[in-house]
Formats: sequence, C-alpha cells, structure tokens
Amino acid sequence: MAQEDFISAQRALLIFKSVDNRNRRRPCWEQYLERASSRREYFVVESGDLVDSVAGSASHIWGEYGGPVSNQRGGEESPSSKQLQRRVRAVIADDFAEVLDAVERRLKSECEIVGRASDGLALVERICQLQPDIFVTDISMPGLTGIEALHRLRSMGINTPAVILSVHEDEELAKEALSQGASGYVLKSRIDDDLLIAVREALAGRTFISERLRRKLPDSK
Repeated sequence: MAQEDFISAQRALLIFKSVDNRNRRRPCWEQYLERASSRREYFVVESGDLVDSVAGSASHIWGEYGGPVSNQRGGEESPSSKQLQRRVRAVIADDFAEVLDAVERRLKSECEIVGRASDGLALVERICQLQPDIFVTDISMPGLTGIEALHRLRSMGINTPAVILSVHEDEELAKEALSQGASGYVLKSRIDDDLLIAVREALAGRTFISERLRRKLPDSK
C-alpha cells in the first residue's frame, strides 16, 4: 500500500489554477477547492503521485484519494491520521420522507447529509445557508420543482453540483435538467444502483444519466 501524504487545500487550489485551460470547463472543482481552502482543510494523496506537477494535479487531488481532511488545529500543520477525513457535505430534497430516508441511507457511506428539504423553496434556502458540496433533489416538488430550484440557484451564481431524481423516464425532462446545469439524472427505481455513482461523477465534473434513459439520449456520455 502506498504511503499517504497530505496537501493543503490552499496549495491544491494553486496547483489546480496552474493546470491548462481544459480545467476551466470544470468550475465546480475550483469552487470546491476555494471553500476547502477557506476552511483550512487538507487532502489525502499518495506519495509518489507528483502532486506538484501539472500532470498529477487536479483530477488526482479532486477525486482519486478520498477527498479533503479536516485540520482540527486550524494551522498549516499536516494532520496525522486519515481518520480526520471529511465526507462530502450534501443537501437532499424530496417531498416524501420515505424517499429522503432512502437517499440518505444510500449516500451515508460517503456523504454527510447536512440538510433536508421537502419543497423547492426550502431547498434553495438550505443551499444558500449551508453551502454544501453537492445536492440531490426530486424533480417534482411543491413551491418550486427541482429544475426551477436549480435554475434559481444558477441565476444567483451558485454552481453547486446537482443530481436530479425522478420517476419520469422522460428524455425531454432530462435534457431540460442538464440544460439548467444538473450533472446527473437518476431514476428513482435506480437509486440503489445509480445514485452514489451519479454523485461521484458530478463531483468530478462529469455527467451521469441512468442507463435506461441514457439509451434514449445518444449524445449523452
């Protein structure tokens, strides 16, 4: 097993900004690193990965080695144990408590659920207050739909990665969600199989759509 090293989020952000312009198409990475830097966090990396080089920087820092680690002392000293590793902070929204419970159960191994909402207006409020790393929302909710809430957040300049949940196997709804800035569209019948994958892909700046629906969208990846 490779030896673990640590890199501060502040240094990770500097390295990320040094990578060529292809990463400018992934603004959620930079926003995430900026938030982590403000919280004086560290990332776990494997020694020998050349995190100081352009070739080994952004994608490795972001997704390969387990994410950020809290620095309890608030200084620049490296933490001493991977036990300090912080999970991804997520907000989830659905107007059915049973669905919220199912989503939380599926994500709890990798995510800290910092907020729950049962309508679109409450979702927008939670995102603004809690500044999570990602949110997962039902498409059909009172107040604002998931897509309307997403549109409002984007119009406010909030680009938190989003995964949409839906019972609708409807390619037009999926296209609309993606056009409003969603990174994932997961069918509720596929929560157990697809949701965690969709969250990982969204955090890595990629797009995920449940396979049955993806087959109807030949241009999707």
